[in-house]
Amino acid sequence: MSLFMRGLQPLALASLYRLTSDPRGNWWKDLLRLWKPSGTTSGADGLRLAVRDNYLNFYSQGQSIARVGFTPDHEPYLDTHVKYAFETRPTENPQHCARLLGTTIRDPKTAEELNYEGEPTLRHWIERAAGHAEEEKKFVDKLVADNPTIIDLEIGLPAIGERKTAPRMDCAELEQAGDVIRIVFWEAKMIGNGGLKSLSEPAVVKQVKRYHEYLSDSERARGVENAYRNVCCLLQKICAMAEVPGRTLKLHELISRAAMENSNLKVDDEPRIIIFGEKKGNWLFHEERLWEPFRIRNLVFEQGPYPLSRPAMNI
Repeated sequence: MSLFMRGLQPLALASLYRLTSDPRGNWWKDLLRLWKPSGTTSGADGLRLAVRDNYLNFYSQGQSIARVGFTPDHEPYLDTHVKYAFETRPTENPQHCARLLGTTIRDPKTAEELNYEGEPTLRHWIERAAGHAEEEKKFVDKLVADNPTIIDLEIGLPAIGERKTAPRMDCAELEQAGDVIRIVFWEAKMIGNGGLKSLSEPAVVKQVKRYHEYLSDSERARGVENAYRNVCCLLQKICAMAEVPGRTLKLHELISRAAMENSNLKVDDEPRIIIFGEKKGNWLFHEERLWEPFRIRNLVFEQGPYPLSRPAMNI
């Protein structure tokens, strides 16, 4: 069975500490300066961090600007889409990554190389990526800004059974419920998304069923809980790395408590749907069909600001 894993191997983490303590500038310290934790606005060039299985992703408006990985010798490197790092012609549609190792950015297909010029290079990539950002992802970034307990983005669950593709959810957050810290998953949709409307079974219903199928298994749920305990612990360590004179970062106290070894983390196996936009036309008909007969219990409509909260069970 494919496991849901999150965290960094000790030697990989140690290599990031070395980059952090290096008195010279480097791309890792540049990424940390641009990182905007949950609960803060990203602005024009702020980055969101997501922990993966021995690698990290830094996003701008849903676009992966930097994938921080490690060589077999645990040397850190950064991958970015080649269209962000290099000038491409309108007729080109490259679908591969360029690699930054040290101070050299290289296109593996053309062998073209560029020098990394520090933080301005990252800002240039972010500027190029802005033209590819989807409207829905911009709203998800607003969710992150308004909700300091969001701990993950662009979440791929392992494929199970005969299904070969991984179900994907937009974000995960922590929520206090008595003495339990819930891990809650959210799927975001624009109100014009065709998957919300159908005279048969809307596509979003199938999505929710796939998520629930994975999360309701007790063994898989324990794996998710352990993974996110690792995430919270690592977020604290990266937060400490990002602190420099004149800049103090603070994560939400729920993240700190979830990072503790004995924290009572529990997966909420009922994913929630958040829909952005104004309800017009025949939306009441489609909304009622999502509540009944499809029993999408956790359904929220938002027009901003966007505090995530447990929706009323309207059934």
